[in-house]
Amino acid sequence: MAPEAHENEFGFWRDVAAPVAVAATPETATNVTGKDEGEKSAPSETQAAHVSVLPKAGVVTLLPTDNIDRLLLTTKKGRSKLVRPWGMRNVLYSLLGFIGVQVVLAVALLGILLTQLDLGGLVSGSSLTSEQLSKKLTALVTTPVVILLGQLLLYGSWLAFIAFASLRRGNRSFAKDFGLRFRWYDPIAGALIAWGLIALEFLVQYLLQHVLLPNADYRGQDNGAFLTSQQGVWFAIIGIGIGGIVGPFFEELYFRGFIMRGIQRYLGRYAPKWAPVAINTVAVVVSSAIFGIFHFQGSFATLGLTLVVIITGSLGLILALIALKTRRIGMTIFIHAFFNTTTVLLAVLAPHLGS
Repeated sequence: MAPEAHENEFGFWRDVAAPVAVAATPETATNVTGKDEGEKSAPSETQAAHVSVLPKAGVVTLLPTDNIDRLLLTTKKGRSKLVRPWGMRNVLYSLLGFIGVQVVLAVALLGILLTQLDLGGLVSGSSLTSEQLSKKLTALVTTPVVILLGQLLLYGSWLAFIAFASLRRGNRSFAKDFGLRFRWYDPIAGALIAWGLIALEFLVQYLLQHVLLPNADYRGQDNGAFLTSQQGVWFAIIGIGIGGIVGPFFEELYFRGFIMRGIQRYLGRYAPKWAPVAINTVAVVVSSAIFGIFHFQGSFATLGLTLVVIITGSLGLILALIALKTRRIGMTIFIHAFFNTTTVLLAVLAPHLGS
């Protein structure tokens, strides 16, 4: 009978059957205790008790308090090796990769912009004004093809880091590593919660603009303008497809599945004396803050630009708490998808409704 697996408070899976002792072979006896890579020694009985082998290849994990920095991974060919479990290091690499993607996009856009400028005019002194240059850059950035390629490049880079963590340092299962699991009621609950959050956001916006801070500058608050400004088939592809479906899926997988759990893993291993509620609190707050910063519009010059970070960070906080409670991200994917899709449609329909 196949051993049963359970998920603990940190989102980790563990074989609850009797632990299987690790044989002292060159493949399995390397670096069990965190020694130098070249030093080989058989694991002690205590260490072997912390390593459990599930019947299928690659399905091996450790609890965060096991204080062992390697896990036994069985390859498809039946051979075993010890590897470092994925965690905060992979998260940091992915964040650096995100910055790298932004730099590549910026350089590419700058190169395209330079090819469109009159270099002869620049030499003669009749260069474009800063306002004209800004309009050209805005027109280029909001081109549908540029938006689509930029989003696909971003999500592709996320997927590469996430897949590496799962396939080479985890359970080789997005469901077990990142909580990518669904229930039949997720679409229903997702729609109801999303619409409730939209109503709450409208209430906050109304109180701010008409009661509390009526004279504040709210310019730049619409961080989804590049989605709602598309026309025809591009609106269906970018506005609904990317903004309402693909984007929410990858953002939940990355922020709630990858980053939040990565922080939980790190604190669970290196701060074992912390209570689970403290570990989870830090993971929820930090991942939500990163989610809010991810939607930063480049400036805090207006209250509207500041509210973008605050509102998206607050939304991330709610989604993180739901993911923590359900121990999966299936429901949060539907909440995020319904939230974005409904917001985009309302923004497009608002002018026709006189709002």
